[in-house]
Amino acid sequence: GVNPRRFTSPDRTARDGPMRVLFVGADFERKGGDLVARLAVDPAFRDVEFHFVTRSYQGPSAENIHVHANVSTNTPALADAYRDADVFALPTRQDSYSIASVEAMASGLPVITTPTGGIPDIVAEGETGYLVPREDLAAVADRLRKLRDDPALRLRLGAAARRRAELKYDNDALAERTLAILKSAAAS
Repeated sequence: GVNPRRFTSPDRTARDGPMRVLFVGADFERKGGDLVARLAVDPAFRDVEFHFVTRSYQGPSAENIHVHANVSTNTPALADAYRDADVFALPTRQDSYSIASVEAMASGLPVITTPTGGIPDIVAEGETGYLVPREDLAAVADRLRKLRDDPALRLRLGAAARRRAELKYDNDALAERTLAILKSAAAS
């Protein structure tokens, strides 16, 4: 779970400027950062800002690419990176459970990721974001284009993502449910 009081969702309705895409992943290539970086230099996305929170960036340089190498997990700087973004992209090749996707959802971001490991239980296709096939750069580009071109859709998916994170992934609520199950088991 996550702390939904740390990962908050700002009002993005009046935000000006280019759409901001966030990638968070320590293992840059396994998490699909190279795919997101390829899109960042695609002429079709020159009007989009791409922010990479990783210590292992291995991609091109461009004016619309921003690398945040000194951001650690569970820090205010990481929460700020999510708050400053409009979309979260993690086209991961392999993942058992994407806590970064849960953090993004708690921050009110639509998520573009792959249906690997437990991720299909986290992201509701078409409701809180999109699940794209692994290695399918065209599908990632299509979803980014759709979200760039339709701010209302981006806001709607982000709001649904926040609600889902609050209902399913609030770490305090998860702890209370777990404790109740343990107490019930102990009583029987």
